[in-house]
Amino acid sequence: MSMAGTENISGARASCGANKFIRRMLPCLVVKSAPSVASEEQLRKIFVEHDENKDGRLNKKELEAAFRTLGSRAPAWRADQAVYHNDLDLDGVLNEHEIDHLVAYALDHGYSTLN
Repeated sequence: MSMAGTENISGARASCGANKFIRRMLPCLVVKSAPSVASEEQLRKIFVEHDENKDGRLNKKELEAAFRTLGSRAPAWRADQAVYHNDLDLDGVLNEHEIDHLVAYALDHGYSTLN
């Protein structure tokens, strides 16, 4: 048997094995499309809509409701974290300027609008 014949047989076996492997793994390799991330405007609109008393500031209760709308698994915790990371003047609420930071915070943490 020549070396070329062995290579062809081995190559065929390897190819056949590779095809079986690919067919088995293909369902695992299919890339699912990620949900579209909300634009800054969409997120801003959601946060502003949750300003229940229309004072231009979001308290923890209003933030919790907004993060619940955005699908947070722990909206109360996320509201606390949002205030902690974005309340620049340390008054316990997020004003209009701080809402800009909140929108960036939400985008950084992968929040998207519900379809």
